[in-house]
Amino acid sequence: MSIETLLVFIDIDLAIAIGIIIVAAIISGYTGFGGALFQVPLMVMLFGPVEAVAVTRLVSMFGRAQLYPSSARTANWSEVFPLVLAIIVITPFASSVLFIADPDLIRRGIGGLVIALTILMMSGWQYRGPRRWPASLSFGAVCGALAGIAGIGGPPMVVYFMAGPDEARVRRANIIITVALVTAVVLITFIVKGGVGTSTLVRAAVLFPASIAGTWIGNWLFKIAPQSYFRKFALGVLFVTGLAAMLL
Repeated sequence: MSIETLLVFIDIDLAIAIGIIIVAAIISGYTGFGGALFQVPLMVMLFGPVEAVAVTRLVSMFGRAQLYPSSARTANWSEVFPLVLAIIVITPFASSVLFIADPDLIRRGIGGLVIALTILMMSGWQYRGPRRWPASLSFGAVCGALAGIAGIGGPPMVVYFMAGPDEARVRRANIIITVALVTAVVLITFIVKGGVGTSTLVRAAVLFPASIAGTWIGNWLFKIAPQSYFRKFALGVLFVTGLAAMLL
């Protein structure tokens, strides 16, 4: 690939995206949630739905790679497996919507989802229902649908795992592994459908260091600042982001 070809994709939108990715990684690194909810609606405004989801999923996949080995050993696979099974079935069908729907409609829909999920997290609601296969498959189906259509399948699985009986480190591992598998399914689907091209790879490569830097800053802030304060701030930012995606 020539330098001239690469330079075609390096523009003001990519510079803005670097800032978006850094902020998203700080939010995720500090609070453990919300990175995708922040970055996807803004990236959609820059690159369109298909490219935005593909780029953010690539950056996320490789940005968290160092966490996968230990998480795979720690995760409660009896909890993870039913969700992943439903995700594998639902996500490819849901992803098809991105390739045929009106981009403005998708952008506004993502904004609405971000607002709804942010309000859910603000409420502090926790799932108290059964943890048998039907419930697990239902949560997995919702995750797969949101991940495929909007690239934001994380909140339902977080709600499900955080309500479980496992200790904190196991819950975290469950979330990391499930998010990784969701991301892999989304990317495979996009590759098969032709949604990952040269522009996707170049943008992801440029944004990857920004993700690493933002995650480091988030971890540093976690050590020196009260998490509860930043969580409230992050939820406020997510709400405004969702509103902007719907209205702009």
